Amino acid sequence: MPSLSRSNVMAVMVNPPKQPDEDINPYVAAQAAWEQGDDVQCWRRIAAIIDKDLDRVEAFELGVRACLRLARSNRRPEAAEGFSKMMAFVARYEEGARPRSLMEYVFRYEMIEPDAILVLLAIISVLLQPHIRSIEHQAKPGAGFRPSAADDGAPENGVDLIEILEKTMGSITLPTLIGSTELTPEVRAVAQRGHIHEVLRALMSSEMRDRGSSDEIYFGQRVLLHVLIRLGIQFHDPSADFLGLHYMIEYWAGRGEHQRCRDLAETAWMNLSRLDDHGADRGYRLTLAWLCWAEASHRVHQPINAAQMLCYALVLRPQPMARDWALRLLSLCSRVMRDLGAPPLAKELLMIRRRVLEAKFGRLPKAVELEWEVTMLGVEAKMTGGDLAGTERVLSKAMKLLARSNEKERASIVSVAVGACDRIETAGGTVDPAVKQQLESALSSLPESLETSFRTLLRGGANSGELRTILRALPPAKYAMDVVAALFPHLPLAFATLRQAVRNGDREQFLLAANVLGQPGLSMGKSSVPRANASNDGIESGEVHSLSAIADVALEYLHKSLRSEESFGILALDEEHRLYVMTGSDRATALPDKPVASVWSEKEYDRWKDDGYPGRYGAWIPIEDPFGPPESPSPEEVDRSLRGLRSPLNPGYQPVAVIPTSQLFGFPFALLSDVDGIPLGRQRPFSVVPSVSWLIDRRRTPAAGDGRRCAWLGSGQSTDLALAMLRAKLESNFRTHGVELVTDESPARVAGSSLAILASHGGMDETGYFTTVSDRESEASAEGFAQGLNGCACVLLLVCSAGNMKPRRSSYESHGLAAALLTKGVGAVIACSWPLATDVALQFTGPFLEALANGHTVDTAVWSANRVIHDRYPNPCAYAALQVYGDGAHRLPPLKAV
Repeated sequence: MPSLSRSNVMAVMVNPPKQPDEDINPYVAAQAAWEQGDDVQCWRRIAAIIDKDLDRVEAFELGVRACLRLARSNRRPEAAEGFSKMMAFVARYEEGARPRSLMEYVFRYEMIEPDAILVLLAIISVLLQPHIRSIEHQAKPGAGFRPSAADDGAPENGVDLIEILEKTMGSITLPTLIGSTELTPEVRAVAQRGHIHEVLRALMSSEMRDRGSSDEIYFGQRVLLHVLIRLGIQFHDPSADFLGLHYMIEYWAGRGEHQRCRDLAETAWMNLSRLDDHGADRGYRLTLAWLCWAEASHRVHQPINAAQMLCYALVLRPQPMARDWALRLLSLCSRVMRDLGAPPLAKELLMIRRRVLEAKFGRLPKAVELEWEVTMLGVEAKMTGGDLAGTERVLSKAMKLLARSNEKERASIVSVAVGACDRIETAGGTVDPAVKQQLESALSSLPESLETSFRTLLRGGANSGELRTILRALPPAKYAMDVVAALFPHLPLAFATLRQAVRNGDREQFLLAANVLGQPGLSMGKSSVPRANASNDGIESGEVHSLSAIADVALEYLHKSLRSEESFGILALDEEHRLYVMTGSDRATALPDKPVASVWSEKEYDRWKDDGYPGRYGAWIPIEDPFGPPESPSPEEVDRSLRGLRSPLNPGYQPVAVIPTSQLFGFPFALLSDVDGIPLGRQRPFSVVPSVSWLIDRRRTPAAGDGRRCAWLGSGQSTDLALAMLRAKLESNFRTHGVELVTDESPARVAGSSLAILASHGGMDETGYFTTVSDRESEASAEGFAQGLNGCACVLLLVCSAGNMKPRRSSYESHGLAAALLTKGVGAVIACSWPLATDVALQFTGPFLEALANGHTVDTAVWSANRVIHDRYPNPCAYAALQVYGDGAHRLPPLKAV
């Protein structure tokens, strides 16, 4: 049979070779049957092609699709026959008959949709059904170490795979697809020839990422994990299947999906521990499982857990190991010990592992030897403490290593040497001037790849003094752009550097470290980092949820130690440095990759839906016809309203008013997607109105406002960096559009204006109610702040969570700053329901003012500005942040001269 090269496959697709009619006609007939929806006839034609063993990739693709449709239409016998025949079709090819398997071509040229890939995985898993069930339903491990599955009845990671497959595949009952559930020699041959790994590579390919969802890919990998664990026993090298698990961990760690890394590793260990296999390979496989789990823990920045797993892999279960895995293990051990700050246990563990490796392989490779010695150097440096003689020995060893170091290790060695010099001089000792000169020369020749060198440096546990020495040799712009990824897991160290800079009055070092803390789009999630302690000059450990908490601490030290106008030169940093993302908010500052729980999520919407909230929705209406729907709609009208919001809106209706009840007045309707997944905030201008009666009354009342356009971005005396930056950045926009910038201690002079722009920090109590507004110098209640803005026609609130509204306790009214302003007579309020990133406020204000100046309504101006945000940050938490509450059809009067 001819082999399929890439060019041959493409030729078959574009210009099929001429064949006898009996060869070509079945495929043409199959295509015709497919187009007519006759799946049974289509499959019969495909079966004829497969039975004749014709070399047609398109037939394989069409066969998968036909079988899938048959299964979903409850034609299970035909589907089962089809899947069995196609699996046999793949298994028939002997090893070496083709340069790569048929499956690889199918995936590479994107000829099968993602759900068809799941079908192929389902075929494999069903063939292994009894084995998978025995793995997953065995008794729990007995005494001894047990993974983190809780004893309180919580479900384990080992789940019913067949149930998952059935849910994913819809109406297919998988046990009926294949008559034989035995692990046939043909299927084993397919696995041993590497077809399983080809499916794995396909699941992690860029093509699959573009076409399949994250959940689909993760599901497919879990299926493969079970298959690999079971079939790995058949491989010549028992560690071959763990390469697949290693790739999976790397795949999800690179995407920040840390929990999935741990789940995959834990599942592998639990399944392996339950295998009814007491052969010589079992201990080896368990050791590799421990190692993969340790690597997963290391990748998700849990060094203590990683060290625990390494102890089990290296000490409790000393097994023979293939050379590549042994070297990978030693490297991982070094990295984990660096993350731990190299406690005394690290030295003992490294010595044990080195003796084991040398006994098996002889002398270690030079690169591994050097990495091990540098790690041991860091261990000894940590263990010497204030011992002058020990520190001098560390310095001597560091200088010897420096003479034969490579670029990868040089930064780590220099950091240890510089730290040793500092400790020697602090203890009253002296350092040879030649050594200092050699270190200065090493600093000046640091490698260009700053990310690599600093990643190594930080893993060595460098203190702030060592970091300061290294930072002096680095250009600020390149440092900020190239090293942020390396510093991300080590923000406490970056903060320590910044704190040291402030205390020493070292302005250059402060700017370098602050750039890292202020990178836009950097989201920490939930990590243990320093938090400000108001009672003293130090810091205490605590859990925070954003970079802003670190920024707050940094700014406190800045205000305390560098109270001069020059200190605000930090505002003059060019756009490349992007420090202005530090808003000082108590909550989120950086733009999240997806809506966080405190913002909004589809899950939260589903919870509200299940609680019966749709029955309390009001109606949605075109803004041009405010008198149409009733204020209290019937259930049928409510149902129509929801369908209208969830489906593509009629293009004839442009601006839309959403009229919910008080329980949902603060709901972020801008994020509510239609059936095509497009958020309402992107589709068209819209506003959220308290009620139909409010809108009618508003239209009948003359518009408030005296024609002025004013802005209050905190007191001019406020030292708040975010507000000072907003004033500096927006000043030119204000001048262009005739907006008066008020710098009084309070926004009293803004009252009565036609447009009021206010920026400050919002505060919420522990129950989630918006309570206070503050510019760091003074604080006011939300009600008092709203009272001071009487007579304004339109208010833009650049205030975190100002649009967050909840129903008042024992009341039908809404509680929140935006609701309070509407109650006081303001016609339209633009606010954000969650913490507002400073960059969003900056990018929004200019286009918003420009649209108003061109005569657009408020809702259209907001929509236009949010489109600009979308071009910069295609994230609904950014481009749908600011939305209109009140009358979106309001227009500003002609500009009144100030």
